[in-house]
Amino acid sequence: MRAALVLSLALVTSGCQTAPPVDGEAGAILGGRHDLDHPQVTLLIFSTHLCSGTLISSKVVLTAAHCVLSGSATVVPRVFFGRNQQDAEVIDGVEAYPHPDYDARTFRNDIAVVVLRDRARFEPVPLHLDEPVEDTEVTLVGFGLQETEDRNSSGERMRATKLITNVTDQVIVTGRAICSGDSGGPALFTVDGEEQVGGVISYGDLECNFGASQRVDIHADWLAERLAATDPPSCERDFRCIDGCPQGDADCPCSATDGVCLAACDDPESDADCPRGCGGGDVCTSGPQCPSPDPDCGDPCGAEGHCLESCPSRDPDCPAPTSLGGTCARTFECPLGSACLVGVCTGLCGPTAPCGHS
Repeated sequence: MRAALVLSLALVTSGCQTAPPVDGEAGAILGGRHDLDHPQVTLLIFSTHLCSGTLISSKVVLTAAHCVLSGSATVVPRVFFGRNQQDAEVIDGVEAYPHPDYDARTFRNDIAVVVLRDRARFEPVPLHLDEPVEDTEVTLVGFGLQETEDRNSSGERMRATKLITNVTDQVIVTGRAICSGDSGGPALFTVDGEEQVGGVISYGDLECNFGASQRVDIHADWLAERLAATDPPSCERDFRCIDGCPQGDADCPCSATDGVCLAACDDPESDADCPRGCGGGDVCTSGPQCPSPDPDCGDPCGAEGHCLESCPSRDPDCPAPTSLGGTCARTFECPLGSACLVGVCTGLCGPTAPCGHS
């Protein structure tokens, strides 16, 4: 894929950083491998360039400020969740917010968020808000160039693990791995087995021998403010638990006492709002008082008090189907071999009931 803009590559000589020159191409992880483990790392496609990003809430993607700016204008991408553009779910961005103190000359505060039109179905990556230290391993993920000499080698999600070689008041520095198009992708820290995004890929030298990622920890307050304004917790499925939802919040642990017994709990016994005896390992408690079939009752498609529409044959706990010509809301309410069409159970054409010709 040709892409026509900025991985902001900074030239470093004699230990002093000059104004970063523009590379002219947007940019993958050099010497890395194909990544299958980070569906939350996104490909951002703008009208003139591509970048990378990380889902940090169900509607917000973290990226680099220089990715969402064209001159003084803010630009908004289409966001691709997948290994490449062809194998992806797409959600349009609707707003982009570069850090208000971003400096295009020095790349200080090179961080931004993109707000999605719809919620993503992937669990967001938490933020790493501890101060980074040298010699820590980070995993870099992005869609940029895989070969510095092949400007068509971007657009595939790649990963590499590198040591932090330097930490400044703004960035963490790693060795040869990132290149143009990786901008906005994450530097991931592993804490107690959980990956957290602690850096946003920002710039490197022209030969991609080193890379700098904007520190996330120094922007904790700004990110919290942006998330609160653009994607506050809700009763929808957003991977955050809140109290007071009329039907309960599916994001809450099943142990929460919210007055609602959630059928989504794998173990109803763990939900304080569910009646006792609905879990496995005791006696059969049949009937609608349990949120889902009690595993002690045997076949869930038998007569144990719950109508399951997924059973191979009609569950005896489900109401009898409506007769042909009767009113319906969905096909399940109609007899086998018919469908709910315009609110009426209607027979379907087939080998034994051919459609006539008028």
